Amino acid sequence: RRRGMENMATLAAARQLARATSSPSDREALLQETVAAATAVLGHEHKETLSLQYDLAFAMRDAGCYKEAAALFESTLETMRKVLSPSHRDTLRCTAALGLALHLQGDSELAQAMLEKLVGDAVLVLGADDADTLGFQSSLGHVLLNLGCTEKA
Repeated sequence: RRRGMENMATLAAARQLARATSSPSDREALLQETVAAATAVLGHEHKETLSLQYDLAFAMRDAGCYKEAAALFESTLETMRKVLSPSHRDTLRCTAALGLALHLQGDSELAQAMLEKLVGDAVLVLGADDADTLGFQSSLGHVLLNLGCTEKA
């Protein structure tokens, strides 16, 4: 019996195929289809759907579609805060991704403010030496350097 996109194993395989695809536009197209299928089968608030949306936003960013990526990161983040919690590791990671997408589309001051708050939250929730916290600090440093704030970075 054939398995369609409504099957979890097929969704997982489609995600893996998208991750292995070198072309950003091909990766984006495959993830668009996979997100649509996951939303139809699992619902908009399912953790797997949110994870696929996160992957799609990265594919959009990699394809140079910064505004679209930021919008998808933002809507995904809003749902993650509601479903997972504001302090969940995946929610924090999505916040960092949104901050960098905003920076790439030219909203560097907003990105700076978002990442500064994120770093403070991550230190409290995850600890100062956590790998994600350190990554968030690195992202903030990148934005600060691009803003010319070398001493703060």
